Amino acid sequence: MPSESQEPVLNIRNLNFQYPGDIEALRNIDFQVNPQERVGIVGPSGAGKSTLLLHLNGLLPEKLSPSIPNTDTASVSIMGKSVSEKNIYQIRQWVGLLFQDPDDQLFCPTVEEDIAFGPLNMKLSQEEVHKRISESLCSVGLENYEKRKTMQLSMGERKRVCLAGILACQPSILVLDEPTSNLDPRARRRLLGILQNFEGCQIIATHDLEFVVEHCNRVILLDGGKIHADGTPKTVLSDSVLMKEHGLEVPLSIQWKMRS
Repeated sequence: MPSESQEPVLNIRNLNFQYPGDIEALRNIDFQVNPQERVGIVGPSGAGKSTLLLHLNGLLPEKLSPSIPNTDTASVSIMGKSVSEKNIYQIRQWVGLLFQDPDDQLFCPTVEEDIAFGPLNMKLSQEEVHKRISESLCSVGLENYEKRKTMQLSMGERKRVCLAGILACQPSILVLDEPTSNLDPRARRRLLGILQNFEGCQIIATHDLEFVVEHCNRVILLDGGKIHADGTPKTVLSDSVLMKEHGLEVPLSIQWKMRS
């Protein structure tokens, strides 16, 4: 949970959102995240996890659902700046968003071109861009992949290239949507190692509850667009009644500890 001694890097207040057709996705979302916190967002499919993440760097509209009461008091801010059109360039430098499907994120023919896209749009020098490409590929274990064709890579490699593209922009916050989905155990371990070396704040929506136990120091349970629990992984994920109520299961690693 956030401590009073730290200024939060993320502050969400009374966030509500509806998709067209009055499909309610988020209801009265309120929470803060501190620097270096690793927050797992868990819940069943359709809980609103991805919708929540898309608000964190302005991919969903600033004007939220007018049909929901008190929407005018809603706010999402990063490092003290509102996530709004006037701040969007700065927000997207601070917040690196990894989509669940790398094919939604990769759009250049080669690895080098894809990773260069962000730094080039930051108006960095060619020398600095090449330096960041090399460093980010090294950080995800894909040295010398610059000339590889993005669509010829494995799923795990494509995910790591997407992450390298984000790291090349040197964000303060990583926002990750199902980062371990479709990864084999070796690729999953590599990803975990990469994220454990990232010093900034991380917000991770995932169905991989063992990953939350291993990596996160806080978990928020989202269901029906509402927050139902917010605490440490041990406290939230070991509550078998709560987990069953929201279509989840206590992770095996916690079950074993409870039995011993």
